[in-house]
Amino acid sequence: MDLTIKEYAKAHKMSLYQVIKKLQTGELQGYSKEVNGKRVQFIRVDQPKASPTLKTTQIKKPTSSIKSEEKKSQELATKEDILLLISEVKSLKEEIKLLKAQIKALRDILEV
Repeated sequence: MDLTIKEYAKAHKMSLYQVIKKLQTGELQGYSKEVNGKRVQFIRVDQPKASPTLKTTQIKKPTSSIKSEEKKSQELATKEDILLLISEVKSLKEEIKLLKAQIKALRDILEV
């Protein structure tokens, strides 16, 4: 079973930044695939992680480091949301332009 980065992050309650970091370090196995003309990164969930996990002696990060990482991941998510909204606005503007042209053409036909 394969999940997109967003789906994996949501399922594991992680930030997108943390998932991308795990992909880069090799902790997660992933691949890119073109979906609807866009390049999408998928994560293979059915494969075990590349690195062994520590059970009882996990190293905890200082609280300030965690907060700064969370802040960075929130900024990254916000930037991604802004880019997505910008692209949606552009496509909506194009659609409005086409609809206005169609309305004008219909009015011209009715006036004749």
